[in-house]
Amino acid sequence: EKRIMTNLENESGRIQEEKDRRHRRNPWRMPVRIVYAVAACLVLVLSGLVFFSLHTGPKHPDSNPGVVNPWQEYTDVEALQEAVRFKVNLPARMPSQYKVEKIGSIDREVAQLTYSDGVNVIVYRTAQGSEDISGDYNEYPVQKTQTAAGMKVTLKGRGDLIYLAVWSDQTCSYALSIPQGMAEWQVLEILASR
Repeated sequence: EKRIMTNLENESGRIQEEKDRRHRRNPWRMPVRIVYAVAACLVLVLSGLVFFSLHTGPKHPDSNPGVVNPWQEYTDVEALQEAVRFKVNLPARMPSQYKVEKIGSIDREVAQLTYSDGVNVIVYRTAQGSEDISGDYNEYPVQKTQTAAGMKVTLKGRGDLIYLAVWSDQTCSYALSIPQGMAEWQVLEILASR
């Protein structure tokens, strides 16, 4: 009986030593169930964060409070005139098929009217000062100066078509941009009607 008890004690000591040895070999070892439970919790938390951020972000993805759009549209020329800091002089006559499509300003400093015949456009700009406000930086092979309404006008184009006319008086600068091009006589007719 003593021998059996000694064997049991030895066996129990050996089992305990084996457990201690395993624990010393990898003290951070966790049961697999705990690892899976922690991983599942992390997945749930991350999924919730992604869902929350997608559904509580900006309502308008285009809106960026750090960027201000300088373009402002108006319903009529009177509203444009009130918004800008100078008198807006418009051509009195455009080709009959062209109607005002857009009225606006850039930073309330450049007045712009876009005329359209449904296919082609003419963009008229004016602002205080004497610099070129056309926004057209293309190189044109044809550049010439003409007189219209008592002012010297620089016409720029290719071949027989004019794509840009720029001029200034004592207080304002002007630009007439015609992306599809127009005959010189038609451009001068528009400018003479100012």
